[in-house]
Amino acid sequence: MSKSKQYVNLWTKQIEFLDATESIKGFVGGQGAGKSYIGCHKGLFLSLKYPGNVGLICRKAFSHLRFSTMETFYRDVIPFEMHRASKEDKTEHSLILPNGSKIYFMGLDDYMKIGSMELGW
Repeated sequence: MSKSKQYVNLWTKQIEFLDATESIKGFVGGQGAGKSYIGCHKGLFLSLKYPGNVGLICRKAFSHLRFSTMETFYRDVIPFEMHRASKEDKTEHSLILPNGSKIYFMGLDDYMKIGSMELGW
């Protein structure tokens, strides 16, 4: 049984993406294929697996991220108890998990901000 079987409501292709061991991965599909959903799961998984990790969830524009991918992350991916135990910085658009990992939410419309970030994922 794969380590990602703990996630419920995932499609076979999403589970394959979670279990992939290649250093560079991609998940491609049309609207509604679950790209944002599985990307958020993978990011949370990596942040929990590696304490102190820094990750970035992004879209082309922050305004699109805020009303789509961030909604998915907070509503469907991060467990409520973990979100409550985390520290959210709304001005920095980041979340610090209890293990010290940090997840940033940014739009690529201001790509200069991410140019020198040291990211684990």
